[in-house]
Amino acid sequence: GRILRYTLVGVQYTISIALIICSFFIYRQHQYMLSRDMGFDKENLLVVDVPSGAVYPTSYSWNNPGIDYTRRNTFMDAIKHNPQIKDIAFGGSALVADDYFGSITEDIGNGREITYSTYYVSHNFLDVMGIDMVDGRSFLPSDEENHTGAYIFNETTAKEFELTAESSVHGHIAGTKAPVVGICKDFNFQSAHFDITPYAFIVRGKLIYNLPLHAYIRTMAGADIAEVREYIFDTIMEFAPDADPAKVDIKFFDNELELVYQREDKLSTLVTLFSFLSIVISIIGVFGLVLFETQYRRREIGIRRVHGASVGEILSLFNRKYLYIVAICSAVAIPVSYYIIDQWMQQYVYRTPMSWWVYALAVGVILAITVVTVTMRSVKAATENP
Repeated sequence: GRILRYTLVGVQYTISIALIICSFFIYRQHQYMLSRDMGFDKENLLVVDVPSGAVYPTSYSWNNPGIDYTRRNTFMDAIKHNPQIKDIAFGGSALVADDYFGSITEDIGNGREITYSTYYVSHNFLDVMGIDMVDGRSFLPSDEENHTGAYIFNETTAKEFELTAESSVHGHIAGTKAPVVGICKDFNFQSAHFDITPYAFIVRGKLIYNLPLHAYIRTMAGADIAEVREYIFDTIMEFAPDADPAKVDIKFFDNELELVYQREDKLSTLVTLFSFLSIVISIIGVFGLVLFETQYRRREIGIRRVHGASVGEILSLFNRKYLYIVAICSAVAIPVSYYIIDQWMQQYVYRTPMSWWVYALAVGVILAITVVTVTMRSVKAATENP
């Protein structure tokens, strides 16, 4: 019966150690994806979808296509009037996403085609987001006043297709060419699952459709966020009094980024929960075994005490056996968990290192729990009058 009981406890320990290691690595990967340098400034950044009526004219004339940015510029000035707000820029949607980027494919000569993701922005977007230029210039307000707009490509596109700040592309208007005014540094516009691919920022110019409404608002360091959010909300409602207040959701950029990693967040929570349950089951098993051992060896403990054994030696006697069990289970659980996590990590282009201390920490947690459990249950038998 003893062999069976020790075997069951060993299986529980192996599962517990493996789950703890996996949960640590999943948590570390999740935090790494949220905090890693993505090539732009994520600090002190709020996001909100601004109603169209707050920033653009409420009616257009298709016979005379063109957009007047006066209302949008007035709105931006009103937002920046708050001394706690540094700047504001507009993008077409969430900057970081995996599955809803527009794309353009065009012939660049010599039988070659270029396909790139597109993102429509206001002229000051790259400056507000801290995306640096490596060639040419950033967008200017004048780029929003012409018919074709302007393009800025990332380094990956420039290197792969030999584009420069003097190039031009067919762009988003049939039959016309738009200027490439600059090349920006590569940045991650998708989750850690994907590497950097060809990408273009586009200022639409005078076109009157698909106008950027997703505002990125840079606050001063140490700003009173509650007060800033209230000010932004009041300003939006002032410019768009008919807008639904419930749809004006002002949140941190970090919250927007977390939506990209919902699956990892849920998995981390689930594995942590199973780890906790497995540890509890292991503790119950160890507690039952120690209870049985102390009753079964009660006479032996008394004889040892009579012959001069100390309480510490008795406790060490019981702990030593379970430390051996933990050591054997760790030798099995570590390579198994390494294989599982290594396979899971293959889905990410950007991943946290497989640090050795995570394994040591997991084993240390189980050791500590085991020592505490065994000691608490054995101390009564060790201190009993022999």
